[in-house]
Amino acid sequence: MTNIDQRLGSILEAERLTEQSPEMKPIRTERDRVKSLLTDAFGAGGVSMRDGGSKAKNTMLKREHDLDLLYYVHAENDRVGGTLKDIYHNVLGVLADHYDFTPGTTAVRLFAKGCTRSGPGLRIDVVAGRFVEGASGDVFLHQADGEKSRLLTNPDVHIAHVRDFHSHEAVCAAKLWRVANGVLVKQFAFELLCIDLLEESRSLGLSDQLASLLKKIASLKSAPAIKDPANGNNDVSKLLTGAAWADLKAAADHSVSMFSSCNWEEIIPPAVDSVKASAVARASISVGSGTRPWGF
Repeated sequence: MTNIDQRLGSILEAERLTEQSPEMKPIRTERDRVKSLLTDAFGAGGVSMRDGGSKAKNTMLKREHDLDLLYYVHAENDRVGGTLKDIYHNVLGVLADHYDFTPGTTAVRLFAKGCTRSGPGLRIDVVAGRFVEGASGDVFLHQADGEKSRLLTNPDVHIAHVRDFHSHEAVCAAKLWRVANGVLVKQFAFELLCIDLLEESRSLGLSDQLASLLKKIASLKSAPAIKDPANGNNDVSKLLTGAAWADLKAAADHSVSMFSSCNWEEIIPPAVDSVKASAVARASISVGSGTRPWGF
Protein backbone atom coordinates (compact mmCIF):
# COMPACT_ATOMS: atom_id res chain seq x y z
CA MET A 1 0.00 0.00 0.00
CA THR A 2 1.42 3.38 -1.02
CA ASN A 3 1.40 6.52 1.11
CA ILE A 4 -1.30 7.96 -1.16
CA ASP A 5 -3.42 4.84 -0.62
CA GLN A 6 -2.95 5.20 3.12
CA ARG A 7 -3.98 8.88 3.01
CA LEU A 8 -7.11 8.17 1.03
CA GLY A 9 -7.85 5.19 3.27
CA SER A 10 -7.54 7.41 6.34
CA ILE A 11 -9.95 9.98 4.86
CA LEU A 12 -12.45 7.21 4.16
CA GLU A 13 -12.00 5.55 7.55
CA ALA A 14 -12.69 8.85 9.34
CA GLU A 15 -15.99 9.14 7.45
CA ARG A 16 -17.16 5.52 7.69
CA LEU A 17 -20.09 4.67 9.93
CA THR A 18 -19.97 1.17 11.42
CA GLU A 19 -22.10 -0.68 13.93
CA GLN A 20 -19.64 0.40 16.64
CA SER A 21 -19.78 4.11 15.77
CA PRO A 22 -21.44 6.28 18.46
CA GLU A 23 -23.63 7.84 15.75
CA MET A 24 -25.32 4.45 15.35
CA LYS A 25 -27.04 4.56 18.74
CA PRO A 26 -29.81 7.03 17.78
CA ILE A 27 -30.20 5.23 14.46
CA ARG A 28 -30.79 1.91 16.22
CA THR A 29 -33.19 3.54 18.67
CA GLU A 30 -35.29 5.10 15.91
CA ARG A 31 -35.22 1.94 13.81
CA ASP A 32 -36.51 -0.08 16.76
CA ARG A 33 -39.26 2.48 17.33
CA VAL A 34 -40.46 2.16 13.74
CA LYS A 35 -40.40 -1.63 14.03
CA SER A 36 -42.44 -1.47 17.24
CA LEU A 37 -45.04 0.83 15.68
CA LEU A 38 -45.50 -1.51 12.72
CA THR A 39 -45.56 -4.62 14.92
CA ASP A 40 -48.19 -3.08 17.20
CA ALA A 41 -50.33 -2.27 14.16
CA PHE A 42 -49.96 -5.44 12.10
CA GLY A 43 -48.43 -8.09 14.37
CA ALA A 44 -45.06 -9.80 14.25
CA GLY A 45 -46.05 -12.84 12.20
CA GLY A 46 -46.11 -13.03 8.43
CA VAL A 47 -43.70 -10.14 7.86
CA SER A 48 -39.93 -9.70 7.60
CA MET A 49 -38.17 -6.54 8.80
CA ARG A 50 -34.48 -5.91 8.27
CA ASP A 51 -31.93 -3.26 7.41
CA GLY A 52 -31.27 -2.50 3.77
CA GLY A 53 -29.49 0.18 1.79
CA SER A 54 -26.11 1.51 2.82
CA LYS A 55 -26.15 -0.16 6.24
CA ALA A 56 -26.56 -3.62 4.76
CA LYS A 57 -24.06 -2.81 2.01
CA ASN A 58 -21.54 -1.47 4.57
CA THR A 59 -21.25 1.88 2.82
CA MET A 60 -22.71 4.22 5.47
CA LEU A 61 -21.05 7.59 5.88
CA LYS A 62 -21.19 9.99 8.80
CA ARG A 63 -22.22 12.90 6.60
CA GLU A 64 -24.90 10.91 4.74
CA HIS A 65 -26.48 8.14 6.77
CA ASP A 66 -30.14 7.69 6.09
CA LEU A 67 -31.39 4.22 7.06
CA ASP A 68 -33.38 1.88 4.83
CA LEU A 69 -35.82 -0.35 6.72
CA LEU A 70 -37.21 -3.16 4.57
CA TYR A 71 -40.72 -4.19 5.59
CA TYR A 72 -41.80 -7.14 3.47
CA VAL A 73 -45.09 -8.95 3.87
CA HIS A 74 -45.03 -12.70 3.28
CA ALA A 75 -46.82 -13.82 0.13
CA GLU A 76 -49.89 -15.29 1.85
CA ASN A 77 -50.33 -12.52 4.44
CA ASP A 78 -53.15 -10.06 3.69
CA ARG A 79 -53.25 -8.54 7.16
CA VAL A 80 -51.16 -5.50 6.24
CA GLY A 81 -53.07 -4.98 2.99
CA GLY A 82 -54.65 -6.90 0.15
CA THR A 83 -52.77 -5.10 -2.61
CA LEU A 84 -49.33 -3.53 -2.92
CA LYS A 85 -50.96 -0.10 -2.92
CA ASP A 86 -52.83 -0.98 0.28
CA ILE A 87 -49.60 -2.13 1.95
CA TYR A 88 -47.81 1.10 0.97
CA HIS A 89 -50.57 3.37 2.24
CA ASN A 90 -51.39 1.35 5.37
CA VAL A 91 -47.76 1.41 6.48
CA LEU A 92 -47.64 5.14 5.77
CA GLY A 93 -50.86 5.63 7.74
CA VAL A 94 -49.36 4.05 10.86
CA LEU A 95 -46.13 6.05 10.73
CA ALA A 96 -47.63 9.40 9.70
CA ASP A 97 -48.95 9.97 13.23
CA HIS A 98 -45.43 9.82 14.64
CA TYR A 99 -43.20 11.30 11.92
CA ASP A 100 -43.15 13.97 9.28
CA PHE A 101 -42.77 12.25 5.94
CA THR A 102 -42.24 12.53 2.21
CA PRO A 103 -43.81 9.77 0.10
CA GLY A 104 -41.48 8.52 -2.61
CA THR A 105 -41.92 6.27 -5.61
CA THR A 106 -41.38 3.01 -3.70
CA ALA A 107 -40.41 4.20 -0.20
CA VAL A 108 -41.64 6.57 2.47
CA ARG A 109 -38.98 8.88 3.91
CA LEU A 110 -39.50 9.67 7.58
CA PHE A 111 -38.22 12.70 9.47
CA ALA A 112 -38.37 13.53 13.16
CA LYS A 113 -41.44 15.65 13.89
CA GLY A 114 -40.76 19.34 13.38
CA CYS A 115 -37.20 18.87 12.08
CA THR A 116 -35.98 20.43 8.86
CA ARG A 117 -36.01 18.05 5.92
CA SER A 118 -32.99 19.54 4.19
CA GLY A 119 -30.54 19.80 7.07
CA PRO A 120 -28.68 17.19 9.11
CA GLY A 121 -30.61 14.72 11.19
CA LEU A 122 -31.97 11.22 11.15
CA ARG A 123 -33.86 10.15 8.05
CA ILE A 124 -35.40 6.71 7.61
CA ASP A 125 -36.65 5.24 4.33
CA VAL A 126 -39.29 2.56 4.91
CA VAL A 127 -39.61 0.28 1.89
CA ALA A 128 -42.78 -1.81 2.10
CA GLY A 129 -43.64 -4.64 -0.28
CA ARG A 130 -44.66 -8.28 -0.62
CA PHE A 131 -42.61 -11.37 -1.36
CA VAL A 132 -43.53 -13.00 -4.66
CA GLU A 133 -43.42 -16.45 -3.06
CA GLY A 134 -43.20 -17.46 0.58
CA ALA A 135 -41.03 -15.42 2.93
CA SER A 136 -37.86 -14.67 0.95
CA GLY A 137 -36.46 -13.98 -2.49
CA ASP A 138 -37.99 -11.66 -5.06
CA VAL A 139 -40.23 -8.82 -3.89
CA PHE A 140 -42.98 -6.75 -5.47
CA LEU A 141 -42.98 -3.05 -4.51
CA HIS A 142 -45.77 -0.57 -5.14
CA GLN A 143 -44.76 2.33 -7.39
CA ALA A 144 -46.58 5.52 -6.50
CA ASP A 145 -45.69 6.99 -9.88
CA GLY A 146 -44.15 5.74 -13.09
CA GLU A 147 -45.25 3.65 -16.04
CA LYS A 148 -45.88 0.54 -13.95
CA SER A 149 -47.77 0.28 -10.67
CA ARG A 150 -45.44 -2.37 -9.30
CA LEU A 151 -41.73 -3.15 -9.40
CA LEU A 152 -40.14 -6.60 -9.20
CA THR A 153 -36.80 -6.61 -7.40
CA ASN A 154 -34.63 -8.55 -4.97
CA PRO A 155 -32.99 -6.64 -2.11
CA ASP A 156 -30.61 -9.48 -1.25
CA VAL A 157 -29.16 -9.41 -4.76
CA HIS A 158 -28.72 -5.62 -4.63
CA ILE A 159 -27.02 -5.79 -1.24
CA ALA A 160 -24.66 -8.62 -2.19
CA HIS A 161 -23.80 -6.94 -5.51
CA VAL A 162 -22.23 -4.03 -3.62
CA ARG A 163 -21.19 -5.60 -0.30
CA ASP A 164 -19.33 -8.52 -1.89
CA PHE A 165 -17.75 -6.65 -4.81
CA HIS A 166 -14.00 -7.23 -4.99
CA SER A 167 -13.28 -3.48 -4.88
CA HIS A 168 -15.82 -2.58 -2.19
CA GLU A 169 -13.52 0.01 -0.59
CA ALA A 170 -13.21 1.85 -3.90
CA VAL A 171 -17.02 1.96 -4.20
CA CYS A 172 -17.13 3.46 -0.69
CA ALA A 173 -14.46 6.01 -1.58
CA ALA A 174 -16.41 6.93 -4.72
CA LYS A 175 -19.54 7.44 -2.64
CA LEU A 176 -17.61 9.74 -0.29
CA TRP A 177 -16.35 11.69 -3.31
CA ARG A 178 -19.94 12.02 -4.61
CA VAL A 179 -21.29 13.22 -1.26
CA ALA A 180 -18.37 15.54 -0.52
CA ASN A 181 -18.70 17.21 -3.91
CA GLY A 182 -22.46 17.54 -3.81
CA VAL A 183 -23.05 15.31 -6.85
CA LEU A 184 -26.77 14.73 -6.97
CA VAL A 185 -27.00 11.52 -8.99
CA LYS A 186 -28.91 8.78 -7.19
CA GLN A 187 -26.57 6.54 -5.20
CA PHE A 188 -28.18 3.33 -6.51
CA ALA A 189 -27.37 4.23 -10.11
CA PHE A 190 -23.93 5.55 -9.16
CA GLU A 191 -23.04 2.29 -7.39
CA LEU A 192 -23.98 0.24 -10.44
CA LEU A 193 -21.88 2.51 -12.65
CA CYS A 194 -18.90 2.34 -10.28
CA ILE A 195 -18.98 -1.45 -10.15
CA ASP A 196 -19.08 -1.68 -13.95
CA LEU A 197 -16.19 0.75 -14.39
CA LEU A 198 -14.07 -0.73 -11.58
CA GLU A 199 -14.36 -4.29 -12.83
CA GLU A 200 -10.97 -4.19 -14.54
CA SER A 201 -9.19 -2.25 -11.78
CA ARG A 202 -9.08 -4.86 -9.03
CA SER A 203 -5.26 -5.11 -9.12
CA LEU A 204 -4.80 -1.38 -8.46
CA GLY A 205 -4.45 0.33 -5.10
CA LEU A 206 -7.31 2.35 -3.63
CA SER A 207 -6.04 5.72 -4.87
CA ASP A 208 -5.43 4.50 -8.41
CA GLN A 209 -8.84 2.80 -8.47
CA LEU A 210 -10.67 5.99 -7.57
CA ALA A 211 -8.56 8.09 -9.93
CA SER A 212 -9.17 5.61 -12.75
CA LEU A 213 -12.91 5.64 -12.07
CA LEU A 214 -13.14 9.43 -12.21
CA LYS A 215 -11.05 9.56 -15.39
CA LYS A 216 -13.33 7.01 -17.05
CA ILE A 217 -16.45 8.98 -16.13
CA ALA A 218 -14.87 12.22 -17.35
CA SER A 219 -13.87 10.62 -20.67
CA LEU A 220 -17.30 9.23 -21.53
CA LYS A 221 -19.14 11.17 -24.22
CA SER A 222 -22.53 9.92 -23.02
CA ALA A 223 -23.95 7.99 -20.11
CA PRO A 224 -23.34 4.24 -20.39
CA ALA A 225 -26.11 1.69 -19.95
CA ILE A 226 -26.38 0.17 -16.48
CA LYS A 227 -28.34 -2.93 -15.51
CA ASP A 228 -30.33 -3.82 -12.42
CA PRO A 229 -28.59 -6.99 -11.13
CA ALA A 230 -31.87 -8.18 -9.61
CA ASN A 231 -34.10 -7.67 -12.65
CA GLY A 232 -32.80 -7.00 -16.14
CA ASN A 233 -36.21 -5.70 -17.19
CA ASN A 234 -36.02 -2.72 -14.83
CA ASP A 235 -34.94 0.39 -16.72
CA VAL A 236 -32.33 1.91 -14.42
CA SER A 237 -30.23 3.55 -17.15
CA LYS A 238 -32.67 6.47 -17.17
CA LEU A 239 -31.29 7.42 -13.74
CA LEU A 240 -28.03 8.35 -15.48
CA THR A 241 -29.44 10.59 -18.19
CA GLY A 242 -30.10 14.29 -18.58
CA ALA A 243 -29.23 16.58 -15.69
CA ALA A 244 -28.06 13.73 -13.45
CA TRP A 245 -25.42 12.61 -15.93
CA ALA A 246 -24.37 16.17 -16.80
CA ASP A 247 -23.78 16.96 -13.13
CA LEU A 248 -21.83 13.74 -12.51
CA LYS A 249 -19.63 14.21 -15.57
CA ALA A 250 -18.97 17.86 -14.71
CA ALA A 251 -17.92 16.88 -11.19
CA ALA A 252 -15.61 14.15 -12.51
CA ASP A 253 -14.11 16.57 -15.06
CA HIS A 254 -13.42 19.07 -12.29
CA SER A 255 -11.80 16.49 -9.99
CA VAL A 256 -9.61 15.09 -12.79
CA SER A 257 -8.41 18.63 -13.55
CA MET A 258 -7.19 18.83 -9.93
CA PHE A 259 -5.09 15.64 -10.03
CA SER A 260 -1.84 17.34 -11.01
CA SER A 261 -1.94 20.04 -8.34
CA CYS A 262 -4.13 18.80 -5.47
CA ASN A 263 -4.25 15.94 -3.00
CA TRP A 264 -7.23 13.82 -1.99
CA GLU A 265 -8.00 16.09 0.97
CA GLU A 266 -8.82 18.82 -1.56
CA ILE A 267 -10.56 16.60 -4.11
CA ILE A 268 -12.74 15.17 -1.33
CA PRO A 269 -13.41 18.37 0.65
CA PRO A 270 -14.47 18.13 4.29
CA ALA A 271 -16.52 21.34 4.44
CA VAL A 272 -20.22 20.87 3.71
CA ASP A 273 -20.72 24.54 2.82
CA SER A 274 -18.13 24.38 0.05
CA VAL A 275 -19.85 21.27 -1.30
CA LYS A 276 -23.11 23.12 -1.82
CA ALA A 277 -21.34 25.98 -3.55
CA SER A 278 -19.50 23.68 -5.95
CA ALA A 279 -22.69 21.80 -6.81
CA VAL A 280 -24.50 25.06 -7.59
CA ALA A 281 -21.61 26.26 -9.73
CA ARG A 282 -21.60 23.02 -11.75
CA ALA A 283 -25.37 23.16 -12.16
CA SER A 284 -25.23 26.65 -13.62
CA ILE A 285 -22.75 25.45 -16.22
CA SER A 286 -24.05 21.99 -17.09
CA VAL A 287 -27.82 21.95 -16.62
CA GLY A 288 -28.98 25.56 -16.57
CA SER A 289 -31.70 26.56 -14.15
CA GLY A 290 -34.20 23.75 -14.78
CA THR A 291 -35.73 21.72 -11.99
CA ARG A 292 -33.80 18.56 -11.17
CA PRO A 293 -35.89 15.47 -11.98
CA TRP A 294 -34.84 13.17 -9.15
CA GLY A 295 -36.33 12.80 -5.69
CA PHE A 296 -34.54 11.54 -2.62
